[in-house]
Amino acid sequence: MNKNRKNSILIVDDENSNILTLTHILNSDYNVYAAKDGLKAIQAANKYLPDIILLDIIMSEMDGYAVLAELKSSEKTQNIPVIFITGLSDVADEEKGLALGVADYITKPFSAAIVKLRVRNQMQMIEQFRSNEYDIMKYKLSNDALKIGLWDMDVENDDPSDSNYKFTWSQEFRQMLGFDSEDDFPNMLDSWSRQIHPEDKEKALDDLAAHIIDYSGNTPYDIECRIMLKTGEYRNFRALGTTHRGIQGQPIRTAGALMDITERKRMEREIEETMAKIEEDAHWYKSILDAIPLPVSVTDAAMNWTFANKAVEVFLDKKREDIYGQPCSNWMSGICNTDECGAACAKRGEKRTFFNHHDSSYQVDVEILHDLMGEISGFIEVVQDITNVKQLAKQQAESEMTSRAKSAFLANMSHEIRTPMNAILGITEILLQNENLPDKTLEGLDKIRRSCDLLIGIINDILDFSKIEAGKIDIIPAQYSIASLINDAIHLNMMRMGNKPIEFEIQVDENIPAKLIGDELRIKQILNNLLSNAFKYTDKGKVSLLATTGPTTEGVTLVFAIIDTGRGLTSEQISKLFDEYSRFNEEHTRTIEGTGLGLAITNRLLELMDGKIYVESEPGKGSKFIIRLPQGTVDEEVLGKDMVENLQQFRVGRYMANEKRAKVIRDPMPYGKVLVVDDVETNHYVVDGLLKPYGLHLESVMSGLEAIEQIKSGKVYDIVFMDHMMPVMDGMEATKQIRDLGYTAPIVALTANAVVGQADIFLQNGFDDFISKPIDIYNLNSVLNIFIRDKQPPEVIEAARKQMGATEADNKDSNAEMSSLLKESFIKDANKAVKTLEDICQGEADITDKDLKNFTISVHGMKSSLRNIGELELSELAYNLEQAGKEQNTAQIKESTPEFINKLRGLLDKFKPEQEAGGTDDIAYLQKQLLSIQEMCADYDRKGVLDILAEMENCSNESKVILNTIMEYVQHSDFEKAEKEASDFAAYLAGKE
Repeated sequence: MNKNRKNSILIVDDENSNILTLTHILNSDYNVYAAKDGLKAIQAANKYLPDIILLDIIMSEMDGYAVLAELKSSEKTQNIPVIFITGLSDVADEEKGLALGVADYITKPFSAAIVKLRVRNQMQMIEQFRSNEYDIMKYKLSNDALKIGLWDMDVENDDPSDSNYKFTWSQEFRQMLGFDSEDDFPNMLDSWSRQIHPEDKEKALDDLAAHIIDYSGNTPYDIECRIMLKTGEYRNFRALGTTHRGIQGQPIRTAGALMDITERKRMEREIEETMAKIEEDAHWYKSILDAIPLPVSVTDAAMNWTFANKAVEVFLDKKREDIYGQPCSNWMSGICNTDECGAACAKRGEKRTFFNHHDSSYQVDVEILHDLMGEISGFIEVVQDITNVKQLAKQQAESEMTSRAKSAFLANMSHEIRTPMNAILGITEILLQNENLPDKTLEGLDKIRRSCDLLIGIINDILDFSKIEAGKIDIIPAQYSIASLINDAIHLNMMRMGNKPIEFEIQVDENIPAKLIGDELRIKQILNNLLSNAFKYTDKGKVSLLATTGPTTEGVTLVFAIIDTGRGLTSEQISKLFDEYSRFNEEHTRTIEGTGLGLAITNRLLELMDGKIYVESEPGKGSKFIIRLPQGTVDEEVLGKDMVENLQQFRVGRYMANEKRAKVIRDPMPYGKVLVVDDVETNHYVVDGLLKPYGLHLESVMSGLEAIEQIKSGKVYDIVFMDHMMPVMDGMEATKQIRDLGYTAPIVALTANAVVGQADIFLQNGFDDFISKPIDIYNLNSVLNIFIRDKQPPEVIEAARKQMGATEADNKDSNAEMSSLLKESFIKDANKAVKTLEDICQGEADITDKDLKNFTISVHGMKSSLRNIGELELSELAYNLEQAGKEQNTAQIKESTPEFINKLRGLLDKFKPEQEAGGTDDIAYLQKQLLSIQEMCADYDRKGVLDILAEMENCSNESKVILNTIMEYVQHSDFEKAEKEASDFAAYLAGKE
């Protein structure tokens, strides 16, 4: 209990004078709360839980009797004592209050002494009640924690073991045995004795009798016995007793306790069994140590031997019993009693030392032994002959040196090839953005890009295989969608057919689990390798992809079969199929792209994932590759018939060779600021050209030192693109120094070093992401979206899209001052603002806080809209009004708002919308169609989405922009982005309703 706690009182009276009088009397001794009516009294009682409530009887609306009844009906307040304060003196009134549970009365007019005494008396009763409750709680906690039951009896005759002897058993003991009350466990000795195990009963009763009748009091009662619970289970108990005796030692009253010691007995048995096991283990450990051919010895802290195995006896040619207790310096090696001995090395943190003996070299591995207090209690030493190991170590060092040289060569080769490739591919991508170039020029540029892609693929194959050889590829299992995996594989490999007359057939088991657990990236790599080969070596006919699963004890086996009608393989070729750099039929395959590493990489990846690959092939008839991969499962959901049909809709008879590469959908980001750090001018040209379409604010520097100076000057960028290899200071060191300055904004590595594991190294050294050279425009676009676009609120992104649309319109038509979409958006915003401002500022009524808030929000929105359309002067006026709203300057608002409204109306007259070429939006219809699009995207239903979009022609230009974006995503099989775009647009439309 908290003795320093100040008690609290709630005073309830509808007269202020009564509240003030009672507060004055009680305030110095108690925390006083007050309420002026019944409802507030009940609320205050539930909120503050006062120790006492002083309650007036006669009050309007709800009198004291009703309040008291309400308080007593609530479990939360029913135990709070209530004292009526009243001028009533009728006995009936007093009886009514007492019947309801009132604790006392204080009559009006108030006597300060009487009030204090009656309140103090109630407080004393409350504190006594709490003290008793606390004592009972401690008693119960002690009994519950120790599992103790109590008993006592008056000694009435010379036979205390009489079964009819009256005992008083505590309720805790009854409950320990599983009984509920005196009805099923009476206060008789027999209630206990009949539960005692037959083997323990006689001793338990005899020892009790011997204790009671020993007038000297020297015979204790302290036994252990088994007692049966009501359930029939026996548990171990300890029974203790003591007797109060008269002057002659005659027994008067005996009391005792019973404790459940079952767990203690169990622990004792476990300790005994553990000790026996320790002894057995010690025997086996000693046997094992004796079987070890290396000398193993243990010493105490003073370096005296306490244990030695058989090999020590052989080495020293002495019995171990003869050396125990002797200094270990009897080893007679050249390092004994020097700073190089095992103990001395261990104490300074070195766990290994060496010595020579009889023309042989030995290595000593030593560990310090600590006692339970953490103090050094001894040492253990293991000695081994390393005479022949030195040569092996030399060979290993040479091998490691070769491996490091190979890794360095691969990294350097990657950098040296990728750096010029970055320029070639980057400039090609920039030129391809200009669709006004002649067709022959575009065709030539496309061939350059395709050749660059092929060369990068060859480099990646070589580096991937080297990383696998070096053991630097990790398998990272995670949950993935099997439909997404198959969809990606289909979409990528459809383009590999070129203009060959090939049918691409898809067969997928509809009972495949929809979600699996495995390394999705590596499985895609395997599928792409196998499908790529199928299309490479098949000139006409069919390529089939089959997918199914089979059950296992811990998940499923994922099975893919890739079947082609291509050139086929002989049995000899199959036997060498997975050899590195292996290609067959060179005179027929000299035009086939690749390194010959694809199948070797596939086989190694399958081995890392505990998978298998099987090959069936016949020359001239084609090949069949089957892979089996164990995968984890997530739930019972399967692909289902509809999903399989949607996946199979990607089948095509022919894929046109001149199909254009899928375009990147670039969101304008004029709000973004980027710093490019690279020491090569060409790289700046490439990066700047790739970033230009986004409308970003670009800055460039030529070294890491210049980048550090930019950050030191206080500049902050949405992204710093940092080249890795630069003279004087490389990108890794520059990034470290920038981070040391406290700079936390994103830094993304640009590097031509694409060795596996390099991305992890960058992420561990202060970078937020990694882009390899040549720069992939899809990867670049993704990084820009994550670190710049997706951090903006939706209205900023939408405004940037509209602004970019306006800029493009300006470029096409110099006489147009703004795009029709931006004009239409402004007119809607301005009309809404005029109405809001007129409603707030018209008339003589005062402007409320709510009006101020709406006013400020409205002019804030107009400030941005006016700036977007180039009305800077009117935008400045909106800014001034916004500041007046924030400062609650109603005088300035009243004075300046009419002028702002008039100018806004004049602008609206100037921008009256003409009939748009596009239609108008039926929002309910659009929302319904967008919901269908979301559902079809979730099912990968490409045809269904495109059919719906084809029907949605009669809508506004604004909506057409969004719907075209969704169409581009679906055409490129990016269903996740298409679904999100549809969801965001539906939410936007809902806000317009």
